Amino acid sequence: MFDSNGVLQRLARFLRIFCLTRKERHFLKAAKTSGLFDPIYYRGAYPAISGAFHRFPLRHYIVYGENRGYRPNPDFSPSAYLRYNPDVAEQGTPPFFHYVISGHKEQRLTKELPKVEDLPEIARPVLRFNTARNIARFAVVAHVYYPEVWIEFAETLAGLEIPFDLYVTLTYSGEETDALMANIHAQFPGAVTIPVANRGRDILPFLTLVNSGALDGYEAVCKIHTKKSPHREDGDQWRRHLIGGILPEEGLPNLLNTFLADLGCAFWVADGQHYTGTKWWGSNFEATRQLMRRLEVDIGPDTLSFPAGSIYWMKPLIVGLLKALKLQEDHFEIETAQVDGTLAHALERAMGFLALTAGQKVLQTTQLLGKPAPAAPTRPQFTSAFYLPQFHPIPENDSWWGKGFTEWRGTVSAQSLFSGHSQPLLPADLGFYDLRVTEVMGEQTAMAREAGIDAFCVYHYWFDGRRVLEEPLNRLLTRPEIDFPFYLCWANESWRRNWDGMSGTVLLEQTYAEGFEAELVKDSLPYMRDPRYMRPDGKRPRFVIYRPEDMPDPAASVERMREASGTATCRPLRATRKLLRRRSRRRRALLTA
Repeated sequence: MFDSNGVLQRLARFLRIFCLTRKERHFLKAAKTSGLFDPIYYRGAYPAISGAFHRFPLRHYIVYGENRGYRPNPDFSPSAYLRYNPDVAEQGTPPFFHYVISGHKEQRLTKELPKVEDLPEIARPVLRFNTARNIARFAVVAHVYYPEVWIEFAETLAGLEIPFDLYVTLTYSGEETDALMANIHAQFPGAVTIPVANRGRDILPFLTLVNSGALDGYEAVCKIHTKKSPHREDGDQWRRHLIGGILPEEGLPNLLNTFLADLGCAFWVADGQHYTGTKWWGSNFEATRQLMRRLEVDIGPDTLSFPAGSIYWMKPLIVGLLKALKLQEDHFEIETAQVDGTLAHALERAMGFLALTAGQKVLQTTQLLGKPAPAAPTRPQFTSAFYLPQFHPIPENDSWWGKGFTEWRGTVSAQSLFSGHSQPLLPADLGFYDLRVTEVMGEQTAMAREAGIDAFCVYHYWFDGRRVLEEPLNRLLTRPEIDFPFYLCWANESWRRNWDGMSGTVLLEQTYAEGFEAELVKDSLPYMRDPRYMRPDGKRPRFVIYRPEDMPDPAASVERMREASGTATCRPLRATRKLLRRRSRRRRALLTA
C-alpha cells in the first residue's frame, strides 16, 4: 500500500534544509567561511544520513544534526561545548555557531575531557618471549578497552576452526581488569594477557607485542579490538562487520589459505574497509609522512590506500616493517579522547603505505572468495647473495684509512642526513663480527638458508697475482666442518680512493698483464676444489667476473681461462655480465650528469 503521508513527510524534511531562518543562514555562511565543518567526516560518522541529505551535509547539520548531538568535525561535541561553556547555553546560541563565530578564537573546550585519573598506574615490565617456543600457525591479537565486548569476542574466538595463539591486551582499570583476565584464562588457558596503559588506542598495545618479538614466526596475524567508535551512531554494527568479515563462522581456513597463497597481498579486511582516495586523509597527512620517513620512504598527499578500522589479517612482512619503525610509548600522545589527528590515526593510514612500499595490496573478503587458489610458488633453482669480505682489518686498509679500519667504521660513523634517515644502522644478530673468526661464516649460512639463499658469491680481490682480503676464505679451507656454500666473483676493478671504482687516486691497479688469465685460474683452483664450492649445473664450478667490459678483450680472456683450467669451469654468467654492464652505464651517467 502506498504511504502518501510518509512520502510527503520525507519531502517536507528535505525541503526544510533549504528554508532556513535568518539566523540559520547566518550560521551557514559563518560555518562555510570558517572551514571548521568537515563534510567528509560528517558523512562517514553518520551513515544514516543518506539520499538527498547526503549532498548537503552542512545544511543537514544546522537543521537536524546538532539537535541530535552529531559532531560537525571529529573534535567538536555540541553537548560537551555547552557543558564546559555555560554562558553559551544561557544565551541559547547553537554551540557550533558560537564556536565558529568566536569560540575557536577563544580556544574554548570543544569535547569531553578524558577521565584518565580513574585509571590506576600499572607496572609494565619489558616483554620477552622465547624464540624457540612452540607456536601455532596463526596469532590472534585482541585489544580490550570496553570489557563488556569481550563476551562477543570469546564467542567468536571459541568457534574458530584454525590453530591459533591468543594474545589479549587490556586497558587496565583495576579489579575489573584483573577479573576479566582471570575469566580469559579460564576460557583460553593458553592465552597471553597483558595489562596496558590507556595510550595509543589499540595501536600501541599491538606494537608492544610486535616490538617484543611475540608475533615473529606466525604465518599470519589477526588484529581485532573492542571498537565502539562512539562518534558514529553505528559503532557496534561497524565493529561486528569488521570482525565478521575476517573471522567468518564458515570458510575461514579456505579464505586464510587463499590469503597466504597470494604473494602480492599484505592485508585482508572486511568488505568496504579498503579505503582509497585522499578524502580520508583528514588531519593525518603530515604525521603519516613523518612515520614513513622513519623507513626512508617519502609520500605525497595525492595518494591514499589503507585498511580502515584497524581490524585485519596481516602477513609477516608487515609485522617486520612495523618493528622497523621503532615506535615506543613516548611517541604516542596522552589520551584526550581524540577522534582524529593522533599518531595512532596516522599509523592506520601508514599501514597502506607499508604495503605499497613492498609492492603489496589490500584485499577484501569477497575478493578472496572470488579468487581461484593461486598455484604454489616455484622456488628458484638457485639463489645466491653477494658477499663482501671487508669485515676484518688488513695492512693495506690500515695504511690507507687508519689502523684497524674495516667496513664497520663506515657503518657506525654514518649520520642521518634528513628527517627519517635511519642512520647509523647497527648490527643485530651477529654483532660487530670479525671474519677471521670462521665460525661467523657458519652462522651467516644458517641465517641465509632461513631466507632461501643457497650460496654466497664471494668477492675475489686479485690484482695480477696480488691478493687482498683473502684471509676469511683461506681460513675456511682449513675448516671443512663449517657450512659455507660459496663461489667466487672476481672483483676486477681497480681500487680507488673515491670508492666509486671510477675516479680518484688509484690504490691498487688492475693492469691485465700478459698471461694474467692462467695466473688467475691457478690462484682460484684451490677454492674450486673445495666440496663447498658451488656447481649449480652439477658439473662446472661457477665463476663470475664483476666487470668483464674492463678487460681488453673479454671473450679472448675467458677462452684463455678455460684453456688454463683444462675444463669449461670458468664461464662467467651472461645474465650477470648484462646486469653489471647496465649498472656501469648508470654509474657513468650519474657521474657525467
